[in-house]
Amino acid sequence: MKRLTRKIILITTILTISVGVLFGVKNSKEMTALQNGFYSGKGNINTLMSEALNSGKSKIETQTYKNVIAVMKMRSSTGSKREIYKMLKSTLKENEPLLSKTDTEYMTSVADLMISLLDFSTLSEIMELAGNADKLYEKVLSIDPNNFGSLIGRAIATSFKPKFVGGGIDKGMPLFKKAEINAKEAWEKQLIYIWLSQAYMKMGDDVNYKKYMTLAEGIFTDGTFLKKIKEINNEKKSMFDTKTY
Repeated sequence: MKRLTRKIILITTILTISVGVLFGVKNSKEMTALQNGFYSGKGNINTLMSEALNSGKSKIETQTYKNVIAVMKMRSSTGSKREIYKMLKSTLKENEPLLSKTDTEYMTSVADLMISLLDFSTLSEIMELAGNADKLYEKVLSIDPNNFGSLIGRAIATSFKPKFVGGGIDKGMPLFKKAEINAKEAWEKQLIYIWLSQAYMKMGDDVNYKKYMTLAEGIFTDGTFLKKIKEINNEKKSMFDTKTY
C-alpha cells in the first residue's frame, strides 16, 4: 500500500509540471500575447494578464482566462504553498456554476487548474482531482480530436503513468506527435518541441533530443520555461526523471 501511495504521489506531483505548460487557451489576441509573453519572458506579464482578463466577452470566456491566469500565478508565485493552494482552490470553486458547460477551451482550462492543485492536496483530493481532470481531457478530445491543449495534456499524463495501467512514453508519443501537428501559435510550438525533446532524451535518442531542443530555442531563445528545462538537462535528467522544475 505504501509503495502504491508513493507511486500515486510521484505521478500526480510530476503531472503538476505539465501545468507550467498552460494548455488549451483560446487563441484570442490578448491570450496569445499573454502566452507568448509568459514563455518568452518578455513584456509586462501583469499588464498582459489584465488585458486578457478584461477582454472576456462572456462568463465562460472570462472564467477560462481566470483559470489560465491562476495557473500562471501558481507557476511564478514565491508565496507559501498554503497561499497558493487557497488561490487555486478559490479559482476552482468559481467554476462550479459553469461545470456543465461543454466549451472545449473552458474544459481544458478547468482540467489544467485541477492538475495544478495536485502538488498541494491530500491523497484523497489527488485521486479525485486527477480523475476529474482526465475525464475532462477525454471529453474535449471526443468533441475536438485536434485540440492542442488536451492532446498535450493527455500525452504528458499518459507518459507519466506506470505501464501496468497503460502508461509510458511509448503510449504517449502518438499524442505528442499529434499535438505537434496541431501546434499553431509560437508558444504551442515551443511547448511541444520541449516535451518531445524530453521524451527523446528519456528514450536515449540523442539525435532527436538535440533536434527538438534546437527547434525550441528557435522560438524563444531565453524563455523562462526553456531555461528551467536546460537546468534539468544539465544534471543529466529529463522532465521525465524529476518532480520539480
